[in-house]
Amino acid sequence: MKVVVPYVHLHPATVAALERDGIEARYVDVSSDVEDAWQLLAECWAAGEGFAVVEQDKVPAPGALPALIDCPERWCAYPVSMQSGTYAGFPTLSCAKFAGDLMARWPDLMNHVGGTFMGVLGGQSITGRHYARLDMAVALWVARRSGPVHWHPAGMVEHLHQSEESS
Repeated sequence: MKVVVPYVHLHPATVAALERDGIEARYVDVSSDVEDAWQLLAECWAAGEGFAVVEQDKVPAPGALPALIDCPERWCAYPVSMQSGTYAGFPTLSCAKFAGDLMARWPDLMNHVGGTFMGVLGGQSITGRHYARLDMAVALWVARRSGPVHWHPAGMVEHLHQSEESS
């Protein structure tokens, strides 16, 4: 299964954790536009093959990402703490997997994600294409189409909350 790591400031601990588990990830710089991360997910979705996402400052525990990839469920995620120390009330893209049958059954899903009004940010209306609301829009549409996420155990993915470059 493909693993993609969208990043603005990639943390070396994220790379080290994936390498430790023998994961050959595709690292993609999404810093040029607020819609770059959506574009990456749309490309992965259009390819029609299952994929996993690990965000730039997330560090899966040994074996956590392989367990996610090997899980027979079609949509999986680990709960990952936010900067407040609490968990989001929805499955984020911190460390998540999407099985290929989701793409086959709903090939247009990322178009719906990208076209969904997700509120106002900085005085401007934004859609699910904006990185600040992308994971919410993905969770909304995948849940609408395939049902609830299959949660993996909390505490298996560390959120560093920053990159070395931004510290």
